[in-house]
Amino acid sequence: MKFFKQIVIISMLFAGVLSSMGSEKLIPLKTFKFLPEMSDRQAWDAIKNDPTKKKYIDEIFREAELAATTPIPIDSAKLFMEFHRTGKRTAYEANHFARRARLVNLVLAEALEYKGRFIDDIIEHLYALEAEYTWTIPAHDAEWKDPLPCYKYEEIDLFSSETSNLVAQTLAISEKEIAKVSPNFVKRLKEKVMARAIVPIEENLENYWWIDLVSNWNPWICSNLIWAGNYMLQGDDERFTKFANKLLAITEKYYAAYPEDGACEEGAMYFSRSPVNYFFILDAMYRASDGKFNRFNEPKLRKMFEFIAAANMGEDYFATFSDARKKVGLSSGVIYAMADRVGSNELKAFSSNFNPYSNGLDQNDSMGYLLPYYQLVSKVQTEKCDNDFFFVYPKTEHAYLKNGDTALAVKGGHNMEEHNHIDVGQFILKFGDRTAAIDLGAPEYTRDYHSKENRYKNFVANSFGHNHLIFNGVGQSAGKEFRTRKFETKGDFKHAEIEIDLTPAYPAEVKLKSYIRKLIFDNGVLTVIDEFEAEEALEAMMIIYSEFEKFPGTSSTKIVSEKYNVTDSGLKITWGDTLYKHTIKLDKTQKGIIKTVFKQQ
Repeated sequence: MKFFKQIVIISMLFAGVLSSMGSEKLIPLKTFKFLPEMSDRQAWDAIKNDPTKKKYIDEIFREAELAATTPIPIDSAKLFMEFHRTGKRTAYEANHFARRARLVNLVLAEALEYKGRFIDDIIEHLYALEAEYTWTIPAHDAEWKDPLPCYKYEEIDLFSSETSNLVAQTLAISEKEIAKVSPNFVKRLKEKVMARAIVPIEENLENYWWIDLVSNWNPWICSNLIWAGNYMLQGDDERFTKFANKLLAITEKYYAAYPEDGACEEGAMYFSRSPVNYFFILDAMYRASDGKFNRFNEPKLRKMFEFIAAANMGEDYFATFSDARKKVGLSSGVIYAMADRVGSNELKAFSSNFNPYSNGLDQNDSMGYLLPYYQLVSKVQTEKCDNDFFFVYPKTEHAYLKNGDTALAVKGGHNMEEHNHIDVGQFILKFGDRTAAIDLGAPEYTRDYHSKENRYKNFVANSFGHNHLIFNGVGQSAGKEFRTRKFETKGDFKHAEIEIDLTPAYPAEVKLKSYIRKLIFDNGVLTVIDEFEAEEALEAMMIIYSEFEKFPGTSSTKIVSEKYNVTDSGLKITWGDTLYKHTIKLDKTQKGIIKTVFKQQ
C-alpha cells in the first residue's frame, strides 16, 4: 500500500453545490432498492444454498430460535433513569441492544427459511421497539434535568438513528409479510420512523447539536438516516433528494476535517463507526445518483479505508489506542466491498485473510442489516497477503509495524484527540498471541468517564494507564497544546526507527528541558530509549501493562513486577480478569536515560 505520499489537498466533489445546507442546487437522486424482499426467493435461496455461508447461517438460526423462545429484554423506566441517577448506562443499554440484535436474527432467519415460523416473533419485537419511550439512549439525552425526557422536537442520537434505519430496513425486507398479519401495524411503524427520523431532519435540522461535529457521530447518524429515508421516501424522489442532500452537506464537513493521511484518529475500534459508515453514505449516494456522485476514485478516501489493514496486529486483534477494544466489529464482506469501490487490491487481500475472524454475527451492527447482508452475499476470495509492513501516518503521527508474529504500534499526536487519552508517545508491542506492552483501551463508559471534570481521573485515560514517562508523579496534561514536537520515522519492517520529542506534552511544573523517546525495532527485538533533561532532579517512572507475568526483556534500571486484577467491566471484555503491571523507575536525576529492551522469550 502506498499510504504515505503527500498529496495536494483534494478539492471537494460538488463543493460548490454543497457549500451550504441551504443551497438550492441539489444533486438529483432517486430512491433505490438494495435489500431483497423475503418473497425474492431467488436472492435468499442463493444465500441459503451457498455452502461457504453455512456456519454463518447456522448461527443466525440458533440466535433466532433463542429469540423466539425467550422473553424480550424489558424496556424499563427504572433502568432508563439509572443513568440520570448514578451515571451507569450498561444495564439499560444491554436490553436496548439485545432487542435489536434479536430482531435482526429473526428477520434474516425468516428470509432464509420463508415458512412463516418467525413472523409473529418479528412483529413482537417490532411492537416492543415501537412502544419504546424514546429511541435515544439515556446517556445521549439532552434533557438533563428530568430522568424521563420530554422533547421540544424529537431527539436524534447515534442509536435513535440506528433504530429508525433498522425498522425501515426490516420493512424493506418483510413489509408484505407483516402487512398480511396487520396493515395497521405497518402504518404505525412507518408513522413512528417518519416522526422520529425523517420529519425532524426536514423541519428541525438546525436544532441538532451534532450537525457541526466531525467525529464518528457525523457519518454514524447521517448514514443511518439516509438509508432509512431511502426506504421511507420510496417513490418520492424530489423529497428524498432534499432530505439526503441536507445530510450530505453535514458529512462534507466530516470528510474535509478527516486527516489527509487517512488515519482514524479515534482509534481502530471507531473505524467501524466512522469510515465504514461514511462508505455507506457514499454508496447510497452513488446508487441514488446512478453513479454521478462518485468519490471512490479519491486518494484520500482510499487511505481512509486502507487504514484498518495497518492497524491490524494479527488475526482479529487491532491496536487499542484511545477508547478501543482489540476486537473490532467488522464484516469482511463490507471491507471487501469498500476495497472494490476504491480499487484497493491490498485491502481486498486483508479482507480475505481477515474473513475467518469476521464470519460470525455482529450483534452490534450500526447499520441494521447491511453488515450481515454483505457478509452473506460476499464472494470474498482468499488472496495472498503480505503480512509484513511498516506503515506511517505523518499527519496523525501513527506508525504500525508487522514482522512475522511480532506487531508494533506507536502514536504521537496531541492530548485532545477524539476519544482522547493522555497518551502521546504510547506504544503497543505484541509477541505472538500475547501483548508485551498493552494499551488498555476503553474502560466501562459512564457519565463520569465522558465528563470534562472526571474523565482524566480515571487512570485508564491518564498517564498512569500509559507507558510514556511520569516525572515526580506528574504525567502529561490534557489539551491540544500538549503534543509532540517531532515524530520522525525511517526504515522498514525489518529495521525501523521512530524518534519522538515528547517535551511539549508535559506541564510547566515538571520543568523539562527535553524528553526524547526513541524506538528501534530490529528483527523482532524492540529497544526503547527514553532520554530526558530537566531544570531540577526528577524521578522517572514508566508503567507497562502486559500479558506477560515475567517482564519480556531487560531494562537499564530496576523493574518491579506485580499481578494486576482487572476490575473494570469494560477492560474485562478485552483483557479478562488478570494482567501484569511492570513498573520501571529511575532515581532522581537532572539528566537521565532509561533503556528498555523487549525480546520474545
